[in-house]
Amino acid sequence: MTIETRLRISPTWYRVPDVCVYEREPEEQVFQTAPWIVIEILSPEDRMSRMQRKIEDYHGIGCRNVWILDPWRRQAYEFDGTAIVEVSELATGDSRVNLGVAQLFPAAGEARL
Repeated sequence: MTIETRLRISPTWYRVPDVCVYEREPEEQVFQTAPWIVIEILSPEDRMSRMQRKIEDYHGIGCRNVWILDPWRRQAYEFDGTAIVEVSELATGDSRVNLGVAQLFPAAGEARL
């Protein structure tokens, strides 16, 4: 099952994030409320430079936890408000979520979340 969540960025611009997390689901059909967390997952043909505009849009509407996962390289990134930064763990500003990259991308044969 696929559920697409459309986020209104401006009156004429929308984004569909790979994953978005809300503390409470907004009432509107097309979400205008900023998510608590937005996650974009890179595919092999994605480029980080093309991702920059997307994450700036999410941050611009008020989402402060904007993360990018690269499963092919087993890397994680966050947007700090000005730049995309590689991180060893993803954590929300309020510390309710804290995930190490090793938890997200375990080595072959290791247990998953």
